[in-house]
Amino acid sequence: MNRIESAPSSRFARHRRTGLGSRREPSGAGTVSYSVGGGLLYVFAPPRQRLTGAVGITHDTLPAQTASPSVAPGRRTTRLTSVPTPVLVALTAMVGVAIAVARCPSTIRHPELYAEDGLVWFSDAYNHGPWRPLLWAHTGYLQTFPRLVADLGLLVPIRRLPLFFLVVAVAVQVLPACFLVTRRLENVIPSLSVRCVLALLYFLLPNSQEVNANLTNAQWHLALLAFLVVIAADGGWPWRVFDLLVVALSALTGPFVVVLAPVSLVVYLVRRRRWSGVLTALLFTVAILQLIEFATSGTSRSHFAPLGVTGPRLFEILGGQVVGGTAVGPPATYVGHLPSSPVLSFLLLLAGAAFVLFALWRGPLELRLLNVFAGAILLSALASPVVSAVGFQWQNLTVDPGARYWFLPTCALVVDVIWAGSHLTPRNRLLAVVSFACLACIVVFGVRNGFEYQALTPRPDWALESNAFTHVPAGTSYTFIETPAGFSFTLTKH
Repeated sequence: MNRIESAPSSRFARHRRTGLGSRREPSGAGTVSYSVGGGLLYVFAPPRQRLTGAVGITHDTLPAQTASPSVAPGRRTTRLTSVPTPVLVALTAMVGVAIAVARCPSTIRHPELYAEDGLVWFSDAYNHGPWRPLLWAHTGYLQTFPRLVADLGLLVPIRRLPLFFLVVAVAVQVLPACFLVTRRLENVIPSLSVRCVLALLYFLLPNSQEVNANLTNAQWHLALLAFLVVIAADGGWPWRVFDLLVVALSALTGPFVVVLAPVSLVVYLVRRRRWSGVLTALLFTVAILQLIEFATSGTSRSHFAPLGVTGPRLFEILGGQVVGGTAVGPPATYVGHLPSSPVLSFLLLLAGAAFVLFALWRGPLELRLLNVFAGAILLSALASPVVSAVGFQWQNLTVDPGARYWFLPTCALVVDVIWAGSHLTPRNRLLAVVSFACLACIVVFGVRNGFEYQALTPRPDWALESNAFTHVPAGTSYTFIETPAGFSFTLTKH
């Protein structure tokens, strides 16, 4: 069995703060530990936490007089930690698939291609062959992952193509949560219970309809997984193959690598681990390749509508869509009941910004990097969104709940709230109470109002269209209709 890296260098120790799930107070002071499972909070408990190794993070521990000799020092045993990791990963995957099905049953019962699934990925692979499109940029960047999946789709009967794309998309969607519950992230979040809760909230994430169960937007989940790989501990050679595959595919798919490469560099400079250096070198190499592709591909976004930048629209995007969509649910569920949505959006923005700034100020390195990663992606998206060819881009974003651009900021905001809530001490009691109130709001309103996704229209009959396509003569062009409205693609029968 390969040993998971657990003792970063002394330089890393000097820069680390307490991780999610625990907090160490000065010697002799009371300690409050956040834990999910066996009680949400250990309030004002006597000091029972110890630094393990040189990582500078704390683990909940049993009192010395009750600790079992078979229990490793500094590690608190629970029923959950006794579950083998492969079993826990499998259970997490099953829960994730079940929730994805429950959130949009129609997508599972009647799989359809979505947006670029047919318009770009499959039509390019079918009409031009599997290899040439791999070198073609889309919206200025290489999009290797969906093109590879489309190439594999050529081997699937065309009637089953939407189901194949759906299975791949859902598999990628559950991977970040499965990776989160492994020991690879013990260096960041020592408590397995907290990691399991985060995995569940990831599955239930409000404000995420556009990235649910479709191949086109699977790249957002892949980018989150690549970020987790970058901040995780080294797991040895079997895991390194996984790391290289995930990081390479994510880097070659979309613009995320341009932000992830500097994040990886920071991790390497702090930890000074060879494997972090390897991942950083790979990311910077591909980032340069993607930037060259963007500069030379000749891709123009001039056909999209102008931005239409205004202050109120910025408040409605950040406060209404990102913060409000996370805490309360889609803006349509609350804006219409209040007199001034821009004012409400501004207040929501202030509340969300408070959590983000506190995480950047007092949070551990990995939490800061998550906020920087999500924030940089959001800012770049606002600077050059791909939303609509009519109207103003920012105006369209204000009425676009669940857009892909809100996915990473929503993830970061939920983690910020949970981390802030773990700091219940005499000095931070108000902060923790507010944090748990906000977390309750996210669960009670955000998750409930945003749990079920509406089916997209139109609902084309893929079985009928694919059957008709199989009976047309070779050389005939046939046009398929796909979701959302306005998308279609043409295949020339072989």
